Amino acid sequence: MLSSTRLLCRTALLAFSLCTGTAAHAQVAAASLPSVESFYARSTFGAALLSPNAKYLAVRSGAPDRRDALVVIDLATNKPTVVAVYDDADIDAYRWVNDERLVYNVADKKSAPGDAMYAPGLYAVNRDGTRHEQLASRGPGGSSGTRKMLPWNTFLLDQAGMQDSEFIYVTNPILDTAREVRHVDLLRLNTLTGQTQKVARPHPFKGWILDHKGEPRIGVTSDDGRMAIYYLDPATASWRQIASFASFGNPPEAFTPVGFGPDGTMYVTANAGKDATALHTFNFATGKIN
Repeated sequence: MLSSTRLLCRTALLAFSLCTGTAAHAQVAAASLPSVESFYARSTFGAALLSPNAKYLAVRSGAPDRRDALVVIDLATNKPTVVAVYDDADIDAYRWVNDERLVYNVADKKSAPGDAMYAPGLYAVNRDGTRHEQLASRGPGGSSGTRKMLPWNTFLLDQAGMQDSEFIYVTNPILDTAREVRHVDLLRLNTLTGQTQKVARPHPFKGWILDHKGEPRIGVTSDDGRMAIYYLDPATASWRQIASFASFGNPPEAFTPVGFGPDGTMYVTANAGKDATALHTFNFATGKIN
């Protein structure tokens, strides 16, 4: 049996070993943790988007001494080409227009959202950096050569679109005197010429959804506490109302259109009288969710 002195020595030695081992482990763990700066550094490579033919990759690329740039990589050769970069703005959102052309907007990532002084604008460029066009102003007024640009309140639609021509769809929110959105116009924009055509609508829509072919198919209104959903029927080329319900109170018939599948099926989210929201399909023939 160990004496009390030897037992105390061994206990102290074991405690010292555990402490030093724990300290060493903590030092290794601390050394392996990323720095605070790494959470705020510009991403070297991110937000990758394949071209429609999957031969090119558009990415947003950053560096410590440079604003975020738009880069296109030829996947056959892995050759990168910087197609857009600015001294006073960063590339923000972008989309492929077709296999040759992209559209994008910009932001000042050095400023907080509340301190932003300019709108995101709208630009288009070929994947080799040619045919660069500013399509929408970042502030009041603005022109591009002899062509007047679209106003600052022209925004890139958060949907892929057709991707088979030089056209895209953009939104133009119209504000009232209180600076509230009265309605949202949908414009068909030629990214080469800057010319637009307003999409006809039966009512002042506040939201739009494109179908699986990239064409306008759903319009949403919200007025006097009610929401209505309209469908542009391809069989008749005319709009018809497919639903109307109270905007508040979670009525059982309410649903929110999400988008279209490749076969033309429209997907919606709905509670359908239950306590949880689920994904459903919508039957245009019956006007009901499945």
